[in-house]
Amino acid sequence: MWTYSDYITQATTATRLTRLRLHIQEVSNALSSPQSVNSGGHGLSQFDLTELLKDLKAEEAQLAAATASGGGVGRIRFRRP
Repeated sequence: MWTYSDYITQATTATRLTRLRLHIQEVSNALSSPQSVNSGGHGLSQFDLTELLKDLKAEEAQLAAATASGGGVGRIRFRRP
């Protein structure tokens, strides 16, 4: 379904953040293209994609803060829709 949705499985916080940003971009691309929302095989409505994007951006902020502070992954709580 998504190429970069595996960001959570990456070994380090920095690689997770990089992969998450790629996933945010692909969700943004799907949201901006009406054809991909309806027929791209994503099976998500525009509302669902908007909510997913909002959640991903919140995770990005958490990961960026953890990366900047040198904090461990244990401080981050991931939510999946």
